[in-house]
Amino acid sequence: MLDFEPPACLDWVDYSHNKICKIENVNLNPFLKELYLDDNEISVIEGLKANPNLRVLSMNQNNIKVIENLEGMYLSKLYLKEN
Repeated sequence: MLDFEPPACLDWVDYSHNKICKIENVNLNPFLKELYLDDNEISVIEGLKANPNLRVLSMNQNNIKVIENLEGMYLSKLYLKEN
């Protein structure tokens, strides 16, 4: 489980290769622009809509079967290779 309470002005974070299975509390950082969650065990894209500045989301090599819960987000890059 990713339970993320970031520093106040963090604008990118890389949590790749950590056996994370669920995304939680990422929405606590309104400055986050890039989030890398490659090679984890995530099966559902969730908990990201409250990040108005998120532009890059990389979730390659997870267990995602359905692309969902991204409505209203303004991503410029979305990586979902090998899911």
